Amino acid sequence: MTQTGSPRVDQVLSYYDSVSLVPKASGWAAWFDNTHTAVCGDIVSCELKTADCSASYTTGNLVIADTGEVTVKQNIDAGYEDIVCISCKNSKPVGDV
Repeated sequence: MTQTGSPRVDQVLSYYDSVSLVPKASGWAAWFDNTHTAVCGDIVSCELKTADCSASYTTGNLVIADTGEVTVKQNIDAGYEDIVCISCKNSKPVGDV
């Protein structure tokens, strides 16, 4: 099952001269609702992909944990804008309904 929709509010981060990654979302629920848990199960992992969801995101300005926690770089002098797809897997595989 694939569910797409409008993203939640854009995330903006001010520049700071530090190599530390800054948390911008504590988990997948910051990005979307898992409204089909009875059919699909709980979300068990998430990954970042390119904006069209066709390939893994490899730029490296954003990092996502399996929990959906997203951390971001804050020390890019020129700034950046990355548009990504967040792809998550559920505990019940497709066809296992």
